[in-house]
Amino acid sequence: MGHSFSERQIADLHAVIRTLQEPVPLAVMRQSLGYRLMELFRADYFASFVFDDAAVADDQAVTINMDTGNIAAYSAHFQFNDPITAPMRRAGRAMHVNDVMEQGALEKTEFFNDFLAVDGLTHGMNFHACLPRSSGGRHLGDLRIWRSRRAGNFDRTDVQMLQLVGELYAERAAERLALPQSGSAIAAHHAAQHGLTGRETEVLAELCHGKTDAQIALALDISTETVRSHLKAMFQKTGCRGRTALVSACLAADLPENGDAPD
Repeated sequence: MGHSFSERQIADLHAVIRTLQEPVPLAVMRQSLGYRLMELFRADYFASFVFDDAAVADDQAVTINMDTGNIAAYSAHFQFNDPITAPMRRAGRAMHVNDVMEQGALEKTEFFNDFLAVDGLTHGMNFHACLPRSSGGRHLGDLRIWRSRRAGNFDRTDVQMLQLVGELYAERAAERLALPQSGSAIAAHHAAQHGLTGRETEVLAELCHGKTDAQIALALDISTETVRSHLKAMFQKTGCRGRTALVSACLAADLPENGDAPD
């Protein structure tokens, strides 16, 4: 007997598809998509990285419900002692973590006990998007979906649905990569319409380039807290409910505010 999707699942999948259609930078898309995927899969955590072939390391972290200190520890140490991610990256398809390592064996590793379990991540599945090898094979970002122990494990239908979403994400990511980067002139035009300050305009321009809060802070030599204060001010001035809506409004007028993360 085939699987029957509930009305809730269909509505959540539609929300995912709408998010994938928004003309926003990849970093913004990945975060908005993360919230939608957590709803679709009833998951507790989301993480997404872009693998840097030159550095042989994950970069450009986008995470939801994970401690920033723990992510810093992943970047500095645990990604280099990670027994599950590299095989899933090479697979080129959605994979359940237990297809790589049986759950009992995983829970005996340092990676699980000193990294995953710190935030409560227990059951996971991943999708890694890459350009075709004929086009260089560049990594376009991954989708890592996790549940806590009490939420239970993912099933095969979940993996199949992640494959579908992942393929759509890969197509959109490749399209975004081919587009020219948005410049501060667009941000300045948007700023004039809404009375944004000079610093808010600078933050918006960096956001339109797909930068995270930490990257914006580094570029402008301000704290991440100051970046978030400027973003909140822009949400109030523009009426936008999140980063995706803010960038969408800046890049193209009259776009729907789909895929926004909760403020």
